[in-house]
Amino acid sequence: SVLTVEHDAYRFGLGPRDEMRIILSARGYRLMAADVKDQSMPFEDWWIDPLAFPYPNDYHYFQSDGKEWSAMFSPEARP
Repeated sequence: SVLTVEHDAYRFGLGPRDEMRIILSARGYRLMAADVKDQSMPFEDWWIDPLAFPYPNDYHYFQSDGKEWSAMFSPEARP
């Protein structure tokens, strides 16, 4: 129901990342955290299967783009 997909866009460019996004989106997964970073380098995406969550209107609180992974777990990031 939850996936982390390491794409290492900082090393391999956007091709592999974009291909994974097409495949997972076509299968109904929702991209929650795009281009999660470590030391300012995008290295993975975080996905969910929205059908597995009982409150579909609430998971948007956790969506992000290009954040450091540690920032997503800070108290300020919580809804």
